Amino acid sequence: MPKFKNRKLPSLSALRIFESAARHDNFTRAAEELNLTQSSISHQIRKLEEWMELELFERVGRSVKLADTGRELANTMSTILDTLTSDIERISKKDQPERLYITTLDSISVQWLIPRLNDFQAKYPQIDIQLSTSARFYDMEREADFAIRYCNDAPPNLVQETLFDELVFPVCAPSLSKKMEGETLTEQLADVPLLYHQPEHHSLVFDWSFWLEESGISLPKSIRGATYNYSHMLTQAAASGAGVCIGSTVLTGDSILNGLLCPLSGPQIDTGYSYKLLSSRMKESTLNHRRFRKWMRAQAESFNANINEFLNT
Repeated sequence: MPKFKNRKLPSLSALRIFESAARHDNFTRAAEELNLTQSSISHQIRKLEEWMELELFERVGRSVKLADTGRELANTMSTILDTLTSDIERISKKDQPERLYITTLDSISVQWLIPRLNDFQAKYPQIDIQLSTSARFYDMEREADFAIRYCNDAPPNLVQETLFDELVFPVCAPSLSKKMEGETLTEQLADVPLLYHQPEHHSLVFDWSFWLEESGISLPKSIRGATYNYSHMLTQAAASGAGVCIGSTVLTGDSILNGLLCPLSGPQIDTGYSYKLLSSRMKESTLNHRRFRKWMRAQAESFNANINEFLNT
């Protein structure tokens, strides 16, 4: 039998509560995650601070902020809990597959997420991804682990993280852009077919009417062109040289970075909406949730940096 040391440690329950409070930087959210009262959270943090003889949170009025000493302990606790959770899951579920259920929109799944999922699978081959497309808000505690939605707000009971804000602007194939060199933007748009996105079901679309109104540009003749009900069809048509469409930093970003599409010289209009990663507060602290959220955050940050650098040069 292995011999265990009588380690001098504070309450493990208090440490678990501290880790949640530190991760959220908020006692109320920690209480919601752990199904405790805010006063219980505050009491346990106080007892831990007394035991360590250190101030882990700075208190300003009714708000709290993680102190430097608290941040150091939080990083240690995060690593320990990740390792412990991983080992327990590995030992108890050796023969059971691990799955993450993700619901998203068909547009961002085809034009952004799916091309990147191989990277996640290479990092975590033990996790199976089940991906479905739908615009409805799922019950995030029972039906899905994560949702990616296009909105300006989300239900307050969900954890939400903004992945991308969206700018829209005209784009076309480089070959078509070259033919229009020397023309003003108004002349360019008047001389080529304009391609439209018109989904079969009601959904939020920022197309030509929005962009023309917001940019203050008037065309000299009636607008004409083909219509597509899926954004990836619209993008493919524009990349093939069929005309000019309204692109966006997110849905046409990869095509722009890969040289399949190029922006015209018109203004980039902020739609006021963004793509958000949503999940249940009850699942937020599980290891695979934390893995996927961290991976998504890194992918989004890298993409945002690349597309913003390209559009601003």
